[in-house]
Amino acid sequence: MDTITNGKEVTRNKVVYTFDELSDKAKDRVIEREQEIAYEFVDVTNDISEAIQHHVLHTLADNAGDEWHNHFTKLEVAYSLSWRQGDGVAFYGYIYRNEAPELNWAEGIEYVTLTRNHWGSHYTHKNCFDVEFFNEDGDTIGSDGGSRNDIVLYLNEDMKPTLCGTSDKDNMTKDQLTMWQSMTDIMNDLRQLCVTSERVGYKVIENLTSKETVLEGIKYDTMPRKYDANGEQVEPLWWEEA
Repeated sequence: MDTITNGKEVTRNKVVYTFDELSDKAKDRVIEREQEIAYEFVDVTNDISEAIQHHVLHTLADNAGDEWHNHFTKLEVAYSLSWRQGDGVAFYGYIYRNEAPELNWAEGIEYVTLTRNHWGSHYTHKNCFDVEFFNEDGDTIGSDGGSRNDIVLYLNEDMKPTLCGTSDKDNMTKDQLTMWQSMTDIMNDLRQLCVTSERVGYKVIENLTSKETVLEGIKYDTMPRKYDANGEQVEPLWWEEA
């Protein structure tokens, strides 16, 4: 590159290398830097949310080919995946019986709501929502009571909605116990779905930031890259031909 400084022509030279010409140590620096850049832009690709949605559709409806918003009309996926405490996947909104046929719906349960609780104000994981169950008239017939580990049933012996709840299995009728078990299964399945969805999300991140993905991006980049001996990328103005 030639420039004019104080009326004198000055020639500056810089030796540049392709990736394949670099030393192994310099290649490692390039790969590490590209992985950091890839991680910063993971969320921009929508790959994580799409993979989780695909997983949820397959798990709850055995239908991974449907469009998310055409199937789940009032369900939101939330995630935070940075390998930190409190990270994970949570679901908020409504799940209707016909949207999730793979769940154990007892007769009389029409839909379930997943409502953000106090944990959900700071974190995103399987315990960040409270679960309530409703019949077709919109009456509350059960909930997790905010305990995240037990179901409170709001049904009397005649299976009519009541304001008085119980989680005492030993004193339940056969019909109440069937309903209680159904709600317990649904609650546990949804929390487990958060866990498996978290694994799906981290797998996407690992794939997008893997050494193999980075090397493929360098190899097939439409704009050729060149580096100095330490693996620092050199601007094209230093080496592109006129």
